[in-house]
Amino acid sequence: MLSTTHSNILVIFLLLAFTGSSSFAQNGVSSPYSRYGLGNLSETSFHNSNGMGGLSLGLRNPQAINFSNPASYTSFKPHSFVFEIGAETNSLKLSNSDTNQTTFNTTLSYLSFGFPVTKWWGSSFGLRPFSSVNYKITDEQTLNSIGDVSYIYEGTGGINEVYWGNAVRIGGLSLGANVSYLFGPLTRSGSEIFKAANSFHYFTTERINIGGAYIKGGVQYHHVIDSIKGVALKKKITIIAGGVMDWGSNLRGRRTKVGVTFNDFILEPFLILPKDTVFNETDTGTLVLPAGYGVGVSFDIGNQWLFGFDYYSRNWSDFKAFDIEDSLGDFSRLVFGLQFTPNAKADKGYFKTVQYRVGFHQETTYLVFNGVQLAKSGMSFGIGLPLKRIKSTLNLAFELGTRGTTDNALLKENYWKAGFGITLSDIWFVKRKYD
Repeated sequence: MLSTTHSNILVIFLLLAFTGSSSFAQNGVSSPYSRYGLGNLSETSFHNSNGMGGLSLGLRNPQAINFSNPASYTSFKPHSFVFEIGAETNSLKLSNSDTNQTTFNTTLSYLSFGFPVTKWWGSSFGLRPFSSVNYKITDEQTLNSIGDVSYIYEGTGGINEVYWGNAVRIGGLSLGANVSYLFGPLTRSGSEIFKAANSFHYFTTERINIGGAYIKGGVQYHHVIDSIKGVALKKKITIIAGGVMDWGSNLRGRRTKVGVTFNDFILEPFLILPKDTVFNETDTGTLVLPAGYGVGVSFDIGNQWLFGFDYYSRNWSDFKAFDIEDSLGDFSRLVFGLQFTPNAKADKGYFKTVQYRVGFHQETTYLVFNGVQLAKSGMSFGIGLPLKRIKSTLNLAFELGTRGTTDNALLKENYWKAGFGITLSDIWFVKRKYD
């Protein structure tokens, strides 16, 4: 039978699962680069990994959910459950050769639940943001025959991902897969506002409602070294090699395009009074979600030192929306992460049981301008604070980084983001002996 605490946790999870999609769909931090592709892509790792730069493909932790590699679900202990929820605050400073602007935003990061089905079968399901679109760009120009014109481009929306994953273990080998469903709207609009008297202005908007499934497969192999040439090691070494494959998918899209003229408007917030409808069209099509793959390895020395490397690549050059290419480049990401726990089993000295994390990542983004593919890099720091009385861990992660460049009239983004997550891990479905 479930305890009252476990029942409350399950009720909270279900309520958040039904209502959380609106929170996940928040637009995220404002970035002009979210105008391209499917927007700014969300991290696939949770905050315990984000503190190590996103290291995850070769990680197995029975008290945490590793969404990035579904093969890790076989690590859950019998009769246990794991519940994770996270939030994130972002700050982004945009700059070019002339000016700069800073924006802030806070959103939910993920909501996930994991449990073992049998000794060799583990499962997980949850909800998280896949991408976000949020930008507003104003361009002032002077046309010889018309005069001054203001062009305003704006985008909002985001795609959410709900997933269900399963994994099976055969000896030291684990195989798993996440089946995900992506859904959400992407809205992009443009306005032409003329300064000349008695002019009609022009507004267009395009809204795409996206829905479709895709599959991520994962594999992990772990091997424990407890002796060398018959001599027992004081600290055993666990080596875990992992890999993932994101299969490509054709997402369904329903697109509505509207164009109107107007003369009365309010600039902040932007509101218009349409005069004539130039066009109003609705059609359906596909958005090609490209394939990707990743490999990683981690080394655990005596449950004290943990470090590893990840590499991930995705063929975003294959992306198409309604049979139109978006001139994106192939994405790649290299990660190095490290975690140190002085003594996880210490009875005295709380800070000896704390997990200290650091990481670095270097990316080649899918953004290409004037033949230049933008890069992104960042340093991460994190800490895992055990809350033994409630059998939980508080995970804090902080990242500093940059994306883009001010060369060739482009924008550079200097950002920081702070992640807050809590992991609840306990025993479930065990009959009480005492009340």
